[in-house]
Amino acid sequence: KKSSNDSFDFDNYTSKLENKLEDFLKSVDGITKAQVIITLDTSYEQIYGKDGDNYITINKEPVDISMISPKIRGVAIACTNGDSIEIQGRVTEIVSSYLGIPTNRIKIVAIK
Repeated sequence: KKSSNDSFDFDNYTSKLENKLEDFLKSVDGITKAQVIITLDTSYEQIYGKDGDNYITINKEPVDISMISPKIRGVAIACTNGDSIEIQGRVTEIVSSYLGIPTNRIKIVAIK
């Protein structure tokens, strides 16, 4: 395993996740506006392919065959009716399922 953050675009990755989640949340009954902030652990690991005990190589360089996505530290959401316990419950379940994070890492508030 090799740790590196030189070649991964954290901002682009985070923006894509935030935009997808915002778009989906706007389709939930009771939510017309949503803003999402996702915080990542900025380290990640690349796993290189192995052929027996040898790394798979091209031009004598190991080939990256899989990347473990950066770990999500937490999510903050401001949305329509975010102060409603019902909306908070629904959004928490959606975010936890979508991002695979525990519910205690999700905070939901009403949008201004």
